[in-house]
Amino acid sequence: MFVVVLGLSWQQRKSILALKKNKYKIIGVDQDKNSVCKNLVTKFLNIDFIEVDRVFLALRKITKNPKYIFSFNSDAALVPSAKLRNKFNISGLSINQSILMTNKEKLKFFLQKNEFYISKFIIYDRKKKFSTKFKSLKFPCIFKPTVGSGSKNIQIIKSKTEFNNIIDTNKFFDTNRIIVEEFIEGDEYSVEAFILDHKIKILSISKRRLHKKITAKEIFTKKLIEKKYHIIKKTVKRFINLTNINNSPFHLEIILTKKNRVYIVDAAARGGGYYVADYLVLKNANFDINKTLIDIALKKSKVDFDNIKKNQYFVYIKYIISKTGIIRNIKKPNLTKSNKIKFISFKKIGDNSTKHNCDSDRLGAIIGYDKNMKILRNKIHKCYHQTFFDIH
Repeated sequence: MFVVVLGLSWQQRKSILALKKNKYKIIGVDQDKNSVCKNLVTKFLNIDFIEVDRVFLALRKITKNPKYIFSFNSDAALVPSAKLRNKFNISGLSINQSILMTNKEKLKFFLQKNEFYISKFIIYDRKKKFSTKFKSLKFPCIFKPTVGSGSKNIQIIKSKTEFNNIIDTNKFFDTNRIIVEEFIEGDEYSVEAFILDHKIKILSISKRRLHKKITAKEIFTKKLIEKKYHIIKKTVKRFINLTNINNSPFHLEIILTKKNRVYIVDAAARGGGYYVADYLVLKNANFDINKTLIDIALKKSKVDFDNIKKNQYFVYIKYIISKTGIIRNIKKPNLTKSNKIKFISFKKIGDNSTKHNCDSDRLGAIIGYDKNMKILRNKIHKCYHQTFFDIH
């Protein structure tokens, strides 16, 4: 029996290995002919998965009835996977639900309609009228495409001068609608949740520390006081219920203000990327998000929440920020298996590195877990300062 996986980057590796362990034949689809997981799949289709009709025809030559079509940890593959499931008459996240979870414009109006707290915003795609509408917003503002993920192409506008420079040079006006919203001050968190048979479970809540107010440079689990926890939990559960999505993970990025107002900044029907789903949630809550997705989709075994252990360990992820140049050498930290700390490189020697503007620019990460957050933080920071990417 064949299963299909859209996207074969390192972020899909663990899930693909789980499928292989269950003896499934895997058809992998990716536009990169040198995809990291290319050699792990049974059949490789070197096609951009957004070309749904082309992918469908190629799949039909291999199998008439794939068991399931997955899009692990990938926003870009979410809508194409839904469209392909629809063509093969496979149940799962619908096309409309997938669009809601990947289109910031749809999400913004969904939040507005259902009376969630939202920042003041405008959405426009015609440059000649954009400047007039923009006058109603206050600085600083966040400027981003309505479709995209991983903080890609997001910019902070701090002044009228910066705004004028952006609208004169930015390509979004030619390629995509954009959203500009006022910046909300507060603490930013990631919330990982799962809905199973219409029962919602909050798996973990993590603090996010940002690089230039755009991309997370640190994510770590945090025990909140009960009042804050219940405010976040109530908001997240109401949001998930209103989407009518079932049997799915959720990754939400929120801002909690000093007045305890919860603003949903972004939401996705997937596990968090960059080791949030595959590591942080697993260590913090003893819950494997993508294995659960596989079990549900393939009806491999009964799934329940009985084994979840809230705050089993503190977990810390510290990302290594990039700079422009070519990676000449990588100095790794001194680690032993017993100290529960890992160094992970997202790049290799010889790769190009760019100025850090989004999640995919990260060079690597130091990740770890422990029962004691103070000890864990000190270990992570020590390893971080031992790590060096020689770039020039």
